[in-house]
Amino acid sequence: GDYEGAIALFNHALQLNPNLAEAYHNRGHAYLQLETFEQAIADYQQVLNIIQNSFPLPQNIPQNIQNIILTI
Repeated sequence: GDYEGAIALFNHALQLNPNLAEAYHNRGHAYLQLETFEQAIADYQQVLNIIQNSFPLPQNIPQNIQNIILTI
């Protein structure tokens, strides 16, 4: 797939709405496919930040997800 093109589109979407969790998630997936792991993790963490502000999550969920990402 055209992951770099997808990243450019998600960047544009995030300029329009910086709280769009789906764009961060999808851009994180594109970074993951390109093996740009630090950027992927940063985007997934941003998704968690947005979700936590919308829905209360158990305290250990963000750490568990980060641990999963780091094992990829």
